[in-house]
Amino acid sequence: MSHSHQPHQRTDPEGLTLDPHGEHEEHHGHVIVSFWTLTAVLSVLLVFTVLTVAFSRGEMWAAHTFKVDIPQWVNISIALSIAVVKGILVLLFFMQLKYDNKVNAVIFSACLFCVALFLGFSMIDLGSRGTIYEFKVGQIEKGGNGVGLSKVVIDPETGKPKLDKDGNPVTEAITGSIVAFSANRYIAEHGMEDWKERGEFLRNHGEVEPTPEIVSDANQSRPRRGLTPGLFDHTTPKAEGSGHGGGH
Repeated sequence: MSHSHQPHQRTDPEGLTLDPHGEHEEHHGHVIVSFWTLTAVLSVLLVFTVLTVAFSRGEMWAAHTFKVDIPQWVNISIALSIAVVKGILVLLFFMQLKYDNKVNAVIFSACLFCVALFLGFSMIDLGSRGTIYEFKVGQIEKGGNGVGLSKVVIDPETGKPKLDKDGNPVTEAITGSIVAFSANRYIAEHGMEDWKERGEFLRNHGEVEPTPEIVSDANQSRPRRGLTPGLFDHTTPKAEGSGHGGGH
């Protein structure tokens, strides 16, 4: 005599039906959230979305009508607060953390904590970035900055490198633009007239200006060919960081 095997169905204390997987697979059951619960959650999410847009537009209207300057953190705080509530609703009902094993909720919370920790450390210097960026912009020089580089000091009388007591060449730091330093060194070694003639020759027979697609900027250095801008300008280069005047 055969007996038909009926899958064993379970219900939780809230009356939610669990998927039938057989009496030996009950621990793998998935919660089936009722249609009305999902619909209600979806409706709340849509209402919160409308509220986010309404608060943003309302803030703009109030600032324009009453001529007031509303701090940006007000809009951000309201928008993020609504977003957090919406995210919790999605996690609890659509991702079913409310009905799942509590260990999964703990793991997810730990992941959120790690992300918040990472972002928190990244945002520590928000108040000082303006100062740092201003300092970095000041270090940008046309043709490169000589900070950290050194040059050999030339004896103006002999035209040869100065030597210390041990016979080693005397060096000093380059504090200005590498372009100005190179131009003044060329003048010191070959004279002003030769510098002008060399610049005129390169302007007439070489590529002076780089093409726009290969121009370097503060964020990226791109290779280019041709004459370095400013190296052979018509005007006498500045003596900053060169140790030589423009009249040699």
